[in-house]
Amino acid sequence: MNKALLFTLLLFTTVGFSQSNCSCEDKFKWMKETFEQNDAGFQYVVDKKGKAEYDRHNELILQKIKEAKDDTACIQVLYDWLYFFRKGHISIRQNIPQNNQAGAADVVKSDWPLNKTTVGKLKKHLAKLKEPGLEGIWEMNPYTIGIVKNNKGYEGFIIDAPGTSWQKGQVKLKMDADGKNGVLYLRNYSEYKISDSHFTGNNNLMLDNFSFKRLYPEMQDAGNIKLFNELIGSYKQLVNSFLRIHLL
Repeated sequence: MNKALLFTLLLFTTVGFSQSNCSCEDKFKWMKETFEQNDAGFQYVVDKKGKAEYDRHNELILQKIKEAKDDTACIQVLYDWLYFFRKGHISIRQNIPQNNQAGAADVVKSDWPLNKTTVGKLKKHLAKLKEPGLEGIWEMNPYTIGIVKNNKGYEGFIIDAPGTSWQKGQVKLKMDADGKNGVLYLRNYSEYKISDSHFTGNNNLMLDNFSFKRLYPEMQDAGNIKLFNELIGSYKQLVNSFLRIHLL
């Protein structure tokens, strides 16, 4: 991985949405300018697709931005802009003050569906599998999630969720039997529909733009995949010292 690409990963993992009066259009202009000046693959993609196509893409995005009513909608539009270049390993998250760890939008759902699988039972089940696939114990900061297979597909449940209103056992994720489509429940329990699922090696899972790291059972990765994931993992530890995720 070259330094320019690593810088891009660092930059766009921390495109923060501070809770300020900065408009969605201002945020877009800042992100666009920074990306154009720093991303190693920017010019290659523009040359390949054509400047006219890039200009049309920017016009469409600006129109969508004018229609965005809140930060959640704004984030989705910014993702749409980034998709012109590539999908995966780029994320946009919303920063909130450290003294508001749970977030003003947090709600408590005491009647939320539960998965009664214990960590011990899950580990015993996983020990019997040669290829666990989606099943396992995963980390998606700030959550630790267990994923188990059932007769409908896969279900992810909370093992730990510090700083949020989510409780142990509450269902956080549902995936179809093929593991490609599903629903992820966000921090405020609203639905986010998953339409893409893929692995980077054996221990990193991408559900759309949400990144999961396998904690158990940890499996062997090829050398180049392991190095890539270690670089991303090391950076995430640095980011998490000051980043608080609002939507998740």
